[in-house]
Amino acid sequence: DLNTTNIILVGDNGTPAQVVQAPFGPTGANGNSKGDLYEGGIHVPMVARGPSVQAPAGSTTDKLVHVVDLYSTILELANVPVPATAVDSNSIVPILSGNDTADRQVITEAFGVGAFGEPGRSLRLGAYPDYKLIIHGDPLDTQDVPEFKFYNIVTDQNEGSPIDVGTLTGDALLAYNAMVALDLELGGGYSDLPSGPEDTLYIQLPTGGGPASVPANMNIGPISITVDGVTASYSSRVDSTETADRYWVKCTVPQAASYTSATVTFTNNPNTGDARVFDSIQIIIAP
Repeated sequence: DLNTTNIILVGDNGTPAQVVQAPFGPTGANGNSKGDLYEGGIHVPMVARGPSVQAPAGSTTDKLVHVVDLYSTILELANVPVPATAVDSNSIVPILSGNDTADRQVITEAFGVGAFGEPGRSLRLGAYPDYKLIIHGDPLDTQDVPEFKFYNIVTDQNEGSPIDVGTLTGDALLAYNAMVALDLELGGGYSDLPSGPEDTLYIQLPTGGGPASVPANMNIGPISITVDGVTASYSSRVDSTETADRYWVKCTVPQAASYTSATVTFTNNPNTGDARVFDSIQIIIAP
């Protein structure tokens, strides 16, 4: 009953790379696949109808909305208090009511590599709706060099021609500076410059079964890794042949002459409730 029921319909993000149509490509500058940070990979339609939708029927808006905003929206529509802290969600009820004045923004982040595109972050600000910044950078790789791509997505809808930031003036320059400042405020390592020399290590952990052993779920990463007392950065759970293996952890660490021991800590020991801590069996330095 549309007199008493609000309906919100939202599309799944992006398009599988196998069925992408020209002028888009499966990856790269004008990617349109699910793992891309380009508009074709993240920008989807949303439709709302019901008693809380007071905007004129059939009207549209280009207000910036993220799917996480539905959390606060639905709570507000149901007259449930929204938590005051630690909620990255902004109600879109004012948009549905046709009187939104909020300064909105959309931040999108991609993790991992390979079939799911490049890791990085994209930023769009309601104050500068014509512009978008994509930062290709891996927060887990302290040696990569971040790449900044700035687009006018009104005149370049396919995001095929990034703007030379050295030529920016006026609103374009203000938009770029605002997005760079927001990225720095958010942190996360996407735009971090390379650090000093590092080694990539493969650490073998003790084998064994039972609930207190190394987690069988390969999606669970360690909460800390130390190598000879030095903190390492976790990369993935693979062995030295880059094969997924429960009892191996790949990481990077500031370069040293040699490595003798490592400690890898996972959370949630089901027997004791504290962390699971494992000492290395061997350490292999990647070529």
